[in-house]
Amino acid sequence: MAEALRDSKPTTARFKVLGFIFSLSVITYLDRLCISAAAPSIVAEFHLSPSQMGYVFSAFTLAYAVFEIPSGWLGDYIGTRKALTRIVLWWSVFTALTGATTGLISLITIRTLFGAGEAGAVPNVARTVSRWFPQTQQGRALSASFVGLATGATISTPLVFMLMKVQGWRWTFVEFGAVGVVWSVTWYKWFRDRPEEHTK
Repeated sequence: MAEALRDSKPTTARFKVLGFIFSLSVITYLDRLCISAAAPSIVAEFHLSPSQMGYVFSAFTLAYAVFEIPSGWLGDYIGTRKALTRIVLWWSVFTALTGATTGLISLITIRTLFGAGEAGAVPNVARTVSRWFPQTQQGRALSASFVGLATGATISTPLVFMLMKVQGWRWTFVEFGAVGVVWSVTWYKWFRDRPEEHTK
């Protein structure tokens, strides 16, 4: 199988995998940076101090670091099809629930769970690339992920500001969460852990 993969040419299925990887990376940063753009409105509504908002930001970072290795192991154990579905569904739900927060405690709680959910996305993307692409193409395939991260980082702030002007900050989180749910359902229906298992 390894020999066949190394000598194989690009396929339509592989280009679709790249599309999933790119879009996942965009969604990752949209959801991760949404709160930074919305922070002034959240601080004003809940009357938070700068240090309190710092706890909210740190909650995500700490949980993300703690769960990165276990979530990467999850992909080794159950495959990246199921692992990334679980990861994206989890963080999308807590992205949406950010719009239902009522103050500091609920914000910290939801951001902690959001960080725990998003951890493992990058190692599972790397595992997907290692399974679907020959070694000579893996660097280029992974670059789709980094381009997606940069794209998400670039568009998140102006997009959040635009949506907040129209509907406020709460619905913006709900809509970003819904995008992740659509991605995870589509991924689970189409993707298979190994190219030889893919029939579409």
